[in-house]
Amino acid sequence: MLHSGAVPEQRQQASELEAMPTTFRGSEHQHILYNPLQDEWVLVSAHRMKRPWQGQVEPPLPKTVPRHDPHNPLCPGPTRANEEVNPYYDGTFLFDNDFPALQPDAPNPGPSDHPLCQAEAARGVCSVMCFHLWSDVMLPLMSVPEVCTVVNAWAPVTEELGAQYPWQDFFWWKLMNRFLSS
Repeated sequence: MLHSGAVPEQRQQASELEAMPTTFRGSEHQHILYNPLQDEWVLVSAHRMKRPWQGQVEPPLPKTVPRHDPHNPLCPGPTRANEEVNPYYDGTFLFDNDFPALQPDAPNPGPSDHPLCQAEAARGVCSVMCFHLWSDVMLPLMSVPEVCTVVNAWAPVTEELGAQYPWQDFFWWKLMNRFLSS
């Protein structure tokens, strides 16, 4: 995720920053670094290295996907990597990402001693929306009323986040293999 320009739009007011945790650690907190050669800010989410993935290489996706995969952490019922159990939903299900790239309470890195090593806090929200209870259904395969249900659930989230943050990114994908979990 890149943002052009010498000053990030997401700077918080001083009073808001004082309420944030005060000890910044680049290996623990997300932040953006300024790249003066390309005049852009680059997101660094080092804390995501704590995810449970162990570097294993998985076989290709199966040609057929089971209707309900009890190991798929986005299906109704399974336990996710953070030990939370998904409810038995039958429509849309929205929850905070278990291993988010951005968090709303990142501390400010503080001033740098060198003009080429500039960093700013990166704050945000990462959520997951499950939009169908079956593992083998993707958005293009859903009926128009089902897609309308997804859009109607997605719209207020978009409105709420739009009021809090100057920009939003949404990624649509469907987890269809238990090895891609978390």
